[in-house]
Amino acid sequence: MKISLGKLKTVTLAALAERLILASKNGNYTISISNHPLLKALEAEYDLYKDLVAKQLYSGKGAEVAKEDKERDKVFVGLKAYLKAYAALDLLPNQEKAVALYEVFKRNDLNLDKKSYADQSVLLNKLLAELDAEPNKTALNALNLTPVFNDLKTKQETFSNLLSEQTEANATLRLTKSASALRGDIEKSIRNYINLVSAM
Repeated sequence: MKISLGKLKTVTLAALAERLILASKNGNYTISISNHPLLKALEAEYDLYKDLVAKQLYSGKGAEVAKEDKERDKVFVGLKAYLKAYAALDLLPNQEKAVALYEVFKRNDLNLDKKSYADQSVLLNKLLAELDAEPNKTALNALNLTPVFNDLKTKQETFSNLLSEQTEANATLRLTKSASALRGDIEKSIRNYINLVSAM
């Protein structure tokens, strides 16, 4: 008898293995080889295979990462726009501090919020480090922008931690074998077992 298991869907193949095992162990036609090594091999392959049939391809953290990126972008863009507007108004107190801080933003890429996650993180960390140093720290304080700066730092840290979790989770998933990778093993176990039963 020719068995074409390759045409079965991944889930259908798992269902076939499960039915073979159940029928052999506790169906109406329990056969005398319920402890046979080929049945045990099929059970072992099935146990591995069934857990991988519904394996996730990605961590599922993408939406959360995008949301956190949007949050940090909002603060970055707002702070940048505020400094640009403040720097343009000569009569405001501490206007020269706004000019100096806006220059720091210019040096660190005014459009860093449009970059990839990785590039943006590198540039934003550099900007934050520069803003956290003197005389910029004092300038932020003089303009009452320290809370906004701290908020941007917190949002960047939250984003970086979440991105690291996502990267680690995705890497772990990629290292886990997929059901497709184990398909040949379970097909072989099913064939061997069916051939044994057919020969009886």
